[in-house]
Amino acid sequence: VLPLAGHNRAITGAPASGGGACLVGFSVAGEPVARAALVVKIDDSGKRLWSRNVAPSVKGESFGYGVIGTTDGGCAITGHSTEGSAGGLDVLFAKLDSRGHSSVP
Repeated sequence: VLPLAGHNRAITGAPASGGGACLVGFSVAGEPVARAALVVKIDDSGKRLWSRNVAPSVKGESFGYGVIGTTDGGCAITGHSTEGSAGGLDVLFAKLDSRGHSSVP
């Protein structure tokens, strides 16, 4: 686990298309979401280009565990969420474009 600013932690990373890297992990956010999956895009020198929390839409937690760089310069992540209605874990998938905007409807 790699420490980032504050209570943020990167679990793993992958090269990004066009240079730099995508990192994924979690952020300790606070109420109503205690932990949210965190995606960070950095350039070749390690400078943060953008970061985004991928949080459940209701009270719960999400964690990012896997990441790949996508051909459009963005990042795709996998992980899990505790948001599910059955009280268990749900699969988390998010695709972010090269500017960090969600590209999955």
